[in-house]
Amino acid sequence: MVWFDEDTFELVLDDDSARIAVPEPSGGCGGHEVVVSPGRRFAAVFLHTGESEEGYELFELRPKLRHIGGLPQVFGEGHPPVFSPDERWIALGVAVDPGLARAKDGRVHWADLHVQDLKTLAITRCRVDVQLDGDCEEEIAHVENLRFTSEGLRFGTPWGAVATVAVPPPESVVVVLSSGSSAGTCGSRT
Repeated sequence: MVWFDEDTFELVLDDDSARIAVPEPSGGCGGHEVVVSPGRRFAAVFLHTGESEEGYELFELRPKLRHIGGLPQVFGEGHPPVFSPDERWIALGVAVDPGLARAKDGRVHWADLHVQDLKTLAITRCRVDVQLDGDCEEEIAHVENLRFTSEGLRFGTPWGAVATVAVPPPESVVVVLSSGSSAGTCGSRT
């Protein structure tokens, strides 16, 4: 088990055999969550300001506890990062324009996917645009159900669209949001 000591701002192994300082984000810390990779080789401390900035600090747990990098806080709102089952990748999805209700026909920059290669520590940003087909009166929020699959990085949208991007991801993708669903809210096409 791994946990975060709020008093000392340290990542701690459960048996208290090792502690390491977590770099404090320049924007402050409004909350945190520790995410551990499936094989318990890595841990990420997800840090958010509470002011629409999120990022994580990345640690290798074995063979020795050490800080190896992370994603500096970026603008947006979302959920903690996820690791791939093979521990090769970590990804964070953030909505940068979660309220598309005011938008009309056209393309809007809705979210960013940040994918880090755990072998090279390189980070790739994939811009996720929404193509609006008509007016949308729905309030749209976070990137949902972000996870790695055998096909790539899969994510859902609050309006029901599901998309998968290759890993490493392209620079940008477009999700189409149409206004013609039978439920009276925006439907989707990908």
